[in-house]
Amino acid sequence: MSEPGRKSESEREQRESVRKALASPAWRMWTDMSRSDVMAADGDNRQPMLERHKIVVAMIEVNSQQLRCDSQSAGLDVERLTAERDLKEQGDTEATRAALAAIARRTADVEEKISKLQVEREWLEQALKEFDAQLPPEKPQIKGRA
Repeated sequence: MSEPGRKSESEREQRESVRKALASPAWRMWTDMSRSDVMAADGDNRQPMLERHKIVVAMIEVNSQQLRCDSQSAGLDVERLTAERDLKEQGDTEATRAALAAIARRTADVEEKISKLQVEREWLEQALKEFDAQLPPEKPQIKGRA
C-alpha cells in the first residue's frame, strides 16, 4: 500500500504520459487520443471516424502553416520598410539594393507557399465534403420524457 501523500507508480506514469502527449504536436496528440478509449466509437463507426479525423488534422496543420506564413509576411513587411528607410537615408548603395532584393526573394517564397497552402486547403475542404456526403446518416437519438 502506498504512503499517504506519495503518488503511486501508475499515477506518475499516467501523469508522465499526459505531459508527453501535451508536449507533442497537435496532430500526434489527436492521433493518440483517437486510438485510445478517450474517443470511443463502436466498431462500425471507428474507421470512418479515424479517416475523417486524418482530414481534419491535415486541415489544422495547413491552418497552422498559414499562420506561420502570415507572421513571416508581416515580418518581411517590417524589414522592407526598414530597408526602404535605409535606402533614403544612406542612398542607393550596393548593400541597400542587396537587402531589398533579398527581402523581395523571401517575400516571393512566402507568397508562393501561401498560394500552395490555399490550394491544399481547398482540396482538403472538398475531400471533407465528399467524405461527409458518403457517410451514412446518423441514427436518430430519441429525445423525450419518460
